[in-house]
Amino acid sequence: MKKVFKIATIVTSLALASNIAVADNKIGFITPEFVIQNHPLFSASSDFAKGVKEERNALAEIEKKLAGEEKALVEEGDKLKKEEDGVVKEIQAKSEKLKKDAPRLRSKDIQKRQDEISKIADKFQQKMAAFQEKRMAFGKKVAEFRQKAEETRRKLAMEEAKVRGQVVKQIDDKLKEIATDKGYNIVLDSSAVMFTTEQENDLSDEVLKAVGGVVPQAQPEAK
Repeated sequence: MKKVFKIATIVTSLALASNIAVADNKIGFITPEFVIQNHPLFSASSDFAKGVKEERNALAEIEKKLAGEEKALVEEGDKLKKEEDGVVKEIQAKSEKLKKDAPRLRSKDIQKRQDEISKIADKFQQKMAAFQEKRMAFGKKVAEFRQKAEETRRKLAMEEAKVRGQVVKQIDDKLKEIATDKGYNIVLDSSAVMFTTEQENDLSDEVLKAVGGVVPQAQPEAK
Protein backbone atom coordinates (compact mmCIF):
# COMPACT_ATOMS: atom_id res chain seq x y z
CA MET A 1 0.00 0.00 0.00
CA LYS A 2 1.60 3.25 -1.13
CA LYS A 3 1.91 5.83 1.61
CA VAL A 4 1.81 9.42 0.30
CA PHE A 5 3.28 11.92 2.68
CA LYS A 6 1.22 14.87 3.85
CA ILE A 7 3.64 17.44 2.49
CA ALA A 8 3.53 15.89 -0.98
CA THR A 9 -0.24 15.45 -0.96
CA ILE A 10 -0.98 19.00 0.14
CA VAL A 11 1.41 20.63 -2.28
CA THR A 12 0.35 18.41 -5.20
CA SER A 13 -3.31 19.22 -4.60
CA LEU A 14 -2.63 22.95 -4.45
CA ALA A 15 -0.49 22.82 -7.54
CA LEU A 16 -3.08 20.97 -9.58
CA ALA A 17 -6.00 22.99 -8.29
CA SER A 18 -4.55 26.43 -8.89
CA ASN A 19 -2.34 25.59 -11.88
CA ILE A 20 0.50 27.58 -10.28
CA ALA A 21 3.54 28.62 -12.24
CA VAL A 22 6.58 26.60 -11.22
CA ALA A 23 9.33 28.77 -12.71
CA ASP A 24 10.18 30.38 -9.37
CA ASN A 25 9.71 27.23 -7.30
CA LYS A 26 12.37 24.69 -6.42
CA ILE A 27 10.69 21.32 -6.83
CA GLY A 28 11.89 18.04 -5.38
CA PHE A 29 10.37 14.59 -5.34
CA ILE A 30 10.50 11.44 -3.25
CA THR A 31 9.48 7.80 -3.58
CA PRO A 32 7.75 7.16 -0.23
CA GLU A 33 7.41 3.37 -0.40
CA PHE A 34 11.09 2.98 -1.34
CA VAL A 35 12.10 4.87 1.81
CA ILE A 36 9.59 2.98 3.99
CA GLN A 37 10.60 -0.49 2.83
CA ASN A 38 14.31 0.27 3.30
CA HIS A 39 13.82 1.91 6.71
CA PRO A 40 15.76 0.16 9.52
CA LEU A 41 12.52 -0.78 11.32
CA PHE A 42 11.47 -2.81 8.27
CA SER A 43 14.83 -4.42 7.56
CA ALA A 44 15.25 -8.19 7.92
CA SER A 45 17.46 -7.66 10.97
CA SER A 46 14.96 -5.45 12.84
CA ASP A 47 13.17 -6.69 15.95
CA PHE A 48 9.87 -6.25 14.12
CA ALA A 49 10.91 -8.39 11.14
CA LYS A 50 12.43 -11.04 13.42
CA GLY A 51 9.25 -11.14 15.48
CA VAL A 52 7.10 -11.55 12.37
CA LYS A 53 9.33 -14.34 11.08
CA GLU A 54 9.26 -16.11 14.44
CA GLU A 55 5.45 -15.95 14.65
CA ARG A 56 5.03 -17.22 11.09
CA ASN A 57 7.56 -20.02 11.57
CA ALA A 58 5.74 -21.15 14.71
CA LEU A 59 2.44 -21.31 12.80
CA ALA A 60 4.10 -23.13 9.91
CA GLU A 61 5.50 -25.72 12.32
CA ILE A 62 2.07 -26.34 13.86
CA GLU A 63 0.50 -26.57 10.42
CA LYS A 64 3.13 -29.08 9.31
CA LYS A 65 2.48 -31.21 12.40
CA LEU A 66 -1.28 -31.10 11.80
CA ALA A 67 -0.76 -32.15 8.19
CA GLY A 68 1.17 -35.19 9.43
CA GLU A 69 -1.58 -36.08 11.90
CA GLU A 70 -4.23 -35.71 9.20
CA LYS A 71 -2.31 -38.02 6.88
CA ALA A 72 -2.01 -40.63 9.66
CA LEU A 73 -5.75 -40.40 10.37
CA VAL A 74 -6.61 -40.89 6.71
CA GLU A 75 -4.36 -43.94 6.54
CA GLU A 76 -5.86 -45.34 9.75
CA GLY A 77 -9.37 -44.74 8.42
CA ASP A 78 -8.59 -46.60 5.20
CA LYS A 79 -7.13 -49.47 7.21
CA LEU A 80 -10.23 -49.65 9.43
CA LYS A 81 -12.49 -49.66 6.37
CA LYS A 82 -10.69 -52.70 4.98
CA GLU A 83 -10.76 -54.32 8.40
CA GLU A 84 -14.49 -53.61 8.68
CA ASP A 85 -15.14 -55.44 5.42
CA GLY A 86 -13.26 -58.45 6.78
CA VAL A 87 -15.11 -58.35 10.12
CA VAL A 88 -18.50 -58.19 8.39
CA LYS A 89 -17.61 -61.20 6.25
CA GLU A 90 -16.36 -63.11 9.29
CA ILE A 91 -19.52 -62.39 11.30
CA GLN A 92 -21.74 -63.33 8.37
CA ALA A 93 -19.85 -66.60 7.86
CA LYS A 94 -20.00 -67.53 11.55
CA SER A 95 -23.68 -66.57 11.75
CA GLU A 96 -24.54 -68.70 8.72
CA LYS A 97 -22.61 -71.63 10.14
CA LEU A 98 -24.34 -71.25 13.51
CA LYS A 99 -27.72 -71.17 11.81
CA LYS A 100 -26.83 -74.33 9.94
CA ASP A 101 -25.42 -76.14 13.00
CA ALA A 102 -28.00 -74.92 15.54
CA PRO A 103 -30.38 -77.91 15.24
CA ARG A 104 -27.58 -80.24 16.36
CA LEU A 105 -26.23 -78.02 19.16
CA ARG A 106 -27.17 -77.70 22.80
CA SER A 107 -28.43 -74.29 23.94
CA LYS A 108 -25.24 -73.51 25.89
CA ASP A 109 -23.13 -74.24 22.78
CA ILE A 110 -25.35 -71.97 20.71
CA GLN A 111 -24.95 -69.23 23.31
CA LYS A 112 -21.19 -69.72 23.32
CA ARG A 113 -20.99 -69.20 19.57
CA GLN A 114 -23.26 -66.18 19.75
CA ASP A 115 -20.99 -64.69 22.42
CA GLU A 116 -17.97 -65.28 20.20
CA ILE A 117 -19.68 -63.46 17.32
CA SER A 118 -20.62 -60.57 19.64
CA LYS A 119 -17.03 -60.32 20.87
CA ILE A 120 -15.77 -59.95 17.31
CA ALA A 121 -18.25 -57.15 16.66
CA ASP A 122 -17.57 -55.44 20.02
CA LYS A 123 -13.81 -55.53 19.52
CA PHE A 124 -14.12 -53.78 16.18
CA GLN A 125 -16.62 -51.25 17.56
CA GLN A 126 -14.11 -50.34 20.25
CA LYS A 127 -11.51 -49.68 17.57
CA MET A 128 -13.98 -47.50 15.68
CA ALA A 129 -14.88 -45.58 18.84
CA ALA A 130 -11.21 -44.92 19.57
CA PHE A 131 -10.71 -43.75 15.99
CA GLN A 132 -13.69 -41.38 16.24
CA GLU A 133 -12.22 -39.91 19.42
CA LYS A 134 -8.96 -39.29 17.56
CA ARG A 135 -10.84 -37.56 14.75
CA MET A 136 -12.72 -35.35 17.18
CA ALA A 137 -9.51 -34.44 19.01
CA PHE A 138 -7.86 -33.62 15.67
CA GLY A 139 -10.83 -31.47 14.64
CA LYS A 140 -10.47 -29.54 17.90
CA LYS A 141 -6.76 -29.00 17.21
CA VAL A 142 -7.53 -27.68 13.73
CA ALA A 143 -10.15 -25.28 15.08
CA GLU A 144 -7.71 -24.02 17.74
CA PHE A 145 -4.99 -23.60 15.10
CA ARG A 146 -7.28 -21.58 12.83
CA GLN A 147 -8.24 -19.34 15.72
CA LYS A 148 -4.58 -18.87 16.69
CA ALA A 149 -3.61 -18.16 13.08
CA GLU A 150 -6.33 -15.51 12.76
CA GLU A 151 -5.35 -13.91 16.06
CA THR A 152 -1.71 -13.87 14.97
CA ARG A 153 -2.65 -12.31 11.61
CA ARG A 154 -4.56 -9.54 13.36
CA LYS A 155 -1.78 -8.99 15.88
CA LEU A 156 0.87 -8.72 13.16
CA ALA A 157 -1.30 -6.38 11.12
CA MET A 158 -1.72 -4.08 14.13
CA GLU A 159 2.00 -4.19 14.88
CA GLU A 160 2.87 -3.42 11.26
CA ALA A 161 0.44 -0.51 11.21
CA LYS A 162 2.00 0.85 14.40
CA VAL A 163 5.56 0.52 13.09
CA ARG A 164 4.57 1.98 9.72
CA GLY A 165 3.01 4.95 11.47
CA GLN A 166 6.25 5.59 13.38
CA VAL A 167 8.29 5.21 10.20
CA VAL A 168 6.10 7.54 8.16
CA LYS A 169 6.20 10.24 10.85
CA GLN A 170 9.99 10.02 11.08
CA ILE A 171 10.36 10.17 7.30
CA ASP A 172 7.90 13.06 7.09
CA ASP A 173 9.88 15.04 9.68
CA LYS A 174 13.22 14.39 7.97
CA LEU A 175 11.77 15.22 4.57
CA LYS A 176 10.60 18.60 5.83
CA GLU A 177 14.00 19.32 7.38
CA ILE A 178 15.93 18.39 4.24
CA ALA A 179 13.53 20.20 1.92
CA THR A 180 13.75 23.35 4.03
CA ASP A 181 17.56 23.22 4.31
CA LYS A 182 17.95 22.77 0.55
CA GLY A 183 15.43 25.44 -0.33
CA TYR A 184 12.73 23.21 -1.79
CA ASN A 185 9.29 24.73 -1.46
CA ILE A 186 7.52 21.91 -3.30
CA VAL A 187 8.13 18.17 -2.83
CA LEU A 188 6.09 15.74 -4.91
CA ASP A 189 5.47 12.03 -4.72
CA SER A 190 7.53 10.58 -7.57
CA SER A 191 4.43 8.83 -8.88
CA ALA A 192 3.06 12.30 -9.73
CA VAL A 193 6.19 13.21 -11.74
CA MET A 194 5.75 12.32 -15.40
CA PHE A 195 9.26 13.31 -16.51
CA THR A 196 12.35 15.02 -15.12
CA THR A 197 15.99 15.42 -16.05
CA GLU A 198 16.86 16.76 -12.60
CA GLN A 199 17.70 13.54 -10.77
CA GLU A 200 19.51 15.53 -8.09
CA ASN A 201 16.08 16.70 -6.99
CA ASP A 202 15.20 13.14 -5.96
CA LEU A 203 15.38 13.31 -2.17
CA SER A 204 14.64 9.63 -1.56
CA ASP A 205 18.22 8.47 -0.88
CA GLU A 206 19.02 11.45 1.32
CA VAL A 207 15.88 11.01 3.41
CA LEU A 208 16.55 7.28 3.75
CA LYS A 209 20.07 7.97 5.03
CA ALA A 210 18.74 10.62 7.41
CA VAL A 211 16.45 8.08 9.10
CA GLY A 212 19.30 5.57 9.47
CA GLY A 213 18.59 3.50 6.39
CA VAL A 214 21.07 2.13 3.85
CA VAL A 215 20.55 2.83 0.17
CA PRO A 216 20.47 -0.54 -1.62
CA GLN A 217 22.94 -1.03 -4.43
CA ALA A 218 21.48 -0.97 -7.89
CA GLN A 219 21.16 -4.43 -9.37
CA PRO A 220 22.70 -4.89 -12.85
CA GLU A 221 20.23 -5.39 -15.63
CA ALA A 222 19.78 -8.96 -16.80
CA LYS A 223 21.25 -9.59 -20.23
